[in-house]
Amino acid sequence: PIVARRSAPDPLAGCETLMTVTREDRAWTLKGLRTAVERLAADSAVQVKWLEETGAHPDELGLELDQFLPPAKQTLLEEFSPETMSKLLELDAAILQFSGPDNVFLWSPHAIQTAPAWQDVRVLARQALGAGRWPDA
Repeated sequence: PIVARRSAPDPLAGCETLMTVTREDRAWTLKGLRTAVERLAADSAVQVKWLEETGAHPDELGLELDQFLPPAKQTLLEEFSPETMSKLLELDAAILQFSGPDNVFLWSPHAIQTAPAWQDVRVLARQALGAGRWPDA
């Protein structure tokens, strides 16, 4: 299994360069980001069930956030409350901390259910969902 993520860049890099985004891209990004965070906030049994149903590897939980958070930061930053974006960045940093080949043991259904790092991720994801303003898709 691949347990790779990008290296840790400056979390706000590129935020000052706002791009034009279509309504469809905006909706896709917001829906994808919200779904990724909701999946990370779900109870471990729900997360493992999703993995089993989709055949996804556990690293998809982190990669899904990584797919949608960077475009949201670049194009939709001002639409989020500062509290929400701060929690999203904390969530991203937490996942990044236990990514990589040295932490492959954390990327299994068993670890998702038992590792304190995953419980921390669920708490941060729940905080991000309740922190403040999320733009409407």
